[in-house]
Amino acid sequence: MKLSSVGSTNSQSVWIQQMPVSSWSKVKELWLNFLSYGREFLSVFFAPAAVEKKFSWEARLLDKAEKLDAVVFRWIRSNHSALHPCIRKKFQENKSLQATYLALGLEKWRELIDGVHHKHGKMVYDKGLHGSTVEPGYLQSMLNAADFVKQTLGEPITPSWYLQLHKIACAHFQGAKTNTLMGQEKVGIFRGNTDHLAWSGLKGSYQMTLEAQREFYRLGLGSIVEDSSGGKKILYRVMSQSEVKSLLEKYVKDFEKEITASAGPDEKLLAIARFTQRHDWLHPVRDGTGRLEQLILGKLLVENGFHPTILEYPYRSGCRGVVEWKNYIKEGLLAWERFHSRLP
Repeated sequence: MKLSSVGSTNSQSVWIQQMPVSSWSKVKELWLNFLSYGREFLSVFFAPAAVEKKFSWEARLLDKAEKLDAVVFRWIRSNHSALHPCIRKKFQENKSLQATYLALGLEKWRELIDGVHHKHGKMVYDKGLHGSTVEPGYLQSMLNAADFVKQTLGEPITPSWYLQLHKIACAHFQGAKTNTLMGQEKVGIFRGNTDHLAWSGLKGSYQMTLEAQREFYRLGLGSIVEDSSGGKKILYRVMSQSEVKSLLEKYVKDFEKEITASAGPDEKLLAIARFTQRHDWLHPVRDGTGRLEQLILGKLLVENGFHPTILEYPYRSGCRGVVEWKNYIKEGLLAWERFHSRLP
């Protein structure tokens, strides 16, 4: 098990740690916001056609930015030895993180599918081989999402990053056709006031412990009732999109403080367990929260000196106390190591 933390940089390179290798995506986001406000302002004084004419150069400018972005990335990949030592160190650290994240190679799918269903192969959910719902497109979307995580290792979890991950992981959603709770109309957005969500059938391997119930109620994120199957049912509190966004940002900040103050590997794992549990109970999106949690767990583990996991029951974060969930993550780390040791 990799327990050493990723090396810290000196004060001279702190700003580099906080800045992605390519910043054009952020520039684009700020630029588009500016253009949006500009359009609204000018529409007060000019006809719509005139406003659009004034902004006709927007697409050409953004296209040049995208092309420059690609050129910069190609140059960095082929000439990273010529970079400033601080930038080169960060680039090499990112390559090391990516190598750890992709250590299972073509077996990466095992981190993205419940371990209890591995015996059916990687197309288990696409074809419904586990005897439950068929979800065509599941595997490819998750592999694409894992690639996005790989490319953004070291970047913070922001609302825009989170929703982009959701777009990629749920790109195949077509409602009833894919046995998902929604189609593309709610992919890439937070749940809102019209979304009344529940997780039922919490029994057996997903039985909700008393400690988990107490922790859930302390956060005020919903209620727990008995369901018709004899298990528990979580009723998630209805929230506005802005409230969901604010709580996600708060939980990220709390995690960053806790992980920074962590004295060793066990405390780091506890911080990761606490954040993933809170994310699960917040349930930021209408459908797809569980798969995003699997992806985020792998990201946070790799960024903090560990490696990904193989979990038999990856959604236990929502029905176990945080300490028990942390210990279950440890079991997943060991399962990953056992499988990795058998690779040729």
